[in-house]
Amino acid sequence: MKLIKLKEKILKSFKNPKLITGVISGLIVNIFIFSSVSADFLGIGSFTQKAVYTLFNWIASAIAWLGSQIIILEAKLLSWVLDASVFTKMPVVQAGWRICRDLANMFFVFILVYIAFCYILRIQSQSTKKLIVKVIIIAVLINFSLMIGGVIIDFSNVFFRFFVFGGLKPQDGEKVTTSLANALKLQTLVESNILETPTASSTPEDWQAWIQNQMAQQNEKTILIGFGKLMFTIIFTFLMIIVFGALIVILFVRLFQLWILLIFAPLAWTASLIKIKGTPSDLADNWWKNFLKWSFVAPILGMFIYLALETSKHLNNLNVASNLNTSASNMMYSIQNILQMVLVAGFLIAGFIAGQKMGEGIAGSALNLAKSTGGKVGGAIKDRSALLAARAGGAIGGAINKGAAENEGLRAIVGLTGIGAASRYAVGKAEEMEKKQWSERTKKYENVSVDQLNKMKDSALMPKERAAMYSVLAKKDKLEEKDIDKAIPLLSKYDKETYKTTIEKHPDWHPDIRTAAKSGDVQNVVQVLRVKNIDSSKLNLEKIADPIVLEAAIKFKIQTDPEEAAKSLRNINLSTLNKYTAQIKEEFDKLDDLSQKEFLKRLRSGFSGRTWAVNNLKPKVTLFDSKDNPIK
Repeated sequence: MKLIKLKEKILKSFKNPKLITGVISGLIVNIFIFSSVSADFLGIGSFTQKAVYTLFNWIASAIAWLGSQIIILEAKLLSWVLDASVFTKMPVVQAGWRICRDLANMFFVFILVYIAFCYILRIQSQSTKKLIVKVIIIAVLINFSLMIGGVIIDFSNVFFRFFVFGGLKPQDGEKVTTSLANALKLQTLVESNILETPTASSTPEDWQAWIQNQMAQQNEKTILIGFGKLMFTIIFTFLMIIVFGALIVILFVRLFQLWILLIFAPLAWTASLIKIKGTPSDLADNWWKNFLKWSFVAPILGMFIYLALETSKHLNNLNVASNLNTSASNMMYSIQNILQMVLVAGFLIAGFIAGQKMGEGIAGSALNLAKSTGGKVGGAIKDRSALLAARAGGAIGGAINKGAAENEGLRAIVGLTGIGAASRYAVGKAEEMEKKQWSERTKKYENVSVDQLNKMKDSALMPKERAAMYSVLAKKDKLEEKDIDKAIPLLSKYDKETYKTTIEKHPDWHPDIRTAAKSGDVQNVVQVLRVKNIDSSKLNLEKIADPIVLEAAIKFKIQTDPEEAAKSLRNINLSTLNKYTAQIKEEFDKLDDLSQKEFLKRLRSGFSGRTWAVNNLKPKVTLFDSKDNPIK
């Protein structure tokens, strides 16, 4: 009974994986560490060690040779992928893109018909008005989508080829893989003399001689080195097969993905006009994200290939074992090779990871930048196009209304068909859009100081920007005399409302008046004041800087409204009154007695006016104070 239980415990213990692992490890350690002692003790040490090492070395070389053949095949595949990297000129891409483009154009026709019916039936909304601008922009872009995509791909390929090929000829895939193989030291894993076995026709003596020759070449106490080389060869060879395979797969998938994305570009961009439940929120965004990601995977991967090759070059220049003995030097050289293999493989693996992560990051950043910039540009284009359309409609409407006013028959037709109402609506819409755009333009200068505006207006390149600044200054009544001739024409063109209020407040700033003043003919200026039907009460003599305009304004005021003229003259500077004494007396003498009396009554209420009248008006007139008492 006890024997049966003991047997069961022994069998159970052999099923324990930890025990089995420990036994195997102990045997390996025993062989590696104590093989020399036990072998010497038994007298078979030299043969055992050489046989085991030779077996390990032969297996390692065979595996390395097999791996090298697979890598050669992968090199040819890589060369094919690089040679096949044609995108926009690929016949299948061009044919597929044309089909998608035609489908997208048909879709645009349906959208335009829908918009037309909305306008005809007067059921259009704000979204419909925005849609027509989007349709026009995207309809133009999709017809150039293949070219736009090709430009982006070519831009990324320039960096990819710079990193991968360097000084090599373009599309020389085999040389690239040869450089990588040299950098990875794959040739050092194969001992070709071990694989040169006797032929099938060799005699047993030939096989015995070959085995003895191989055994004689091996050193004692090298079983551990042989086993380590076997393990390293297996792991590293298949790691390199996977790395090269992954490189080919990524480039092939990139090629195929970009082909598909280019083909469906017109439909993806068109889908941005549609918002349907159950579909992605924005297919165009998804298209751009994938397109940019796969475009920039290659240059990122190429950069890490370049770093791997540069690492191998610099490590080859190091002579880390020059000061060591021969055996130590050989060992250190092997360590240097292993270090180079690991570093190069590490850069390649890092390239795969970074290519995916950074490609997505670049795509996201580029898409966000394009959205923000495109939103501003698109908004400007949309506003401008809508404004131009409204202006065109306003011009047509204005012409229709003008023609209807001049022609009775046309007026009847316009009334019956309702064209007149539509034209008036177009005119009103144009004016409304212009006002809105101008309000947004001037709003950004409202909080800017007057001094800063005076500095900015001279450096502004666009006339509209200068007009906006002049508009703000005019509303604040801060326009300077030297800027009048530049500001008024701009305001009359871009801001008619501010121009109108400014001219009403400062009639002497009217362009026709200032043009007449440049001739130096005062009477001509007076005539312009009469023709323009200027309100004399708006002529502020104290603020008129042009002497010709001031003289004309004095004459015009006395001629049209003597009492108003006296009110203006009584408070201006006495030196100014004295300067224009002759002109005032000339116009005063033309007045009748009652007008002269009223003129003097108003003039005497001011110190300057009273003083001037006493000294200059002849014959002497009696002046009265505010209580109508004569002033002696």
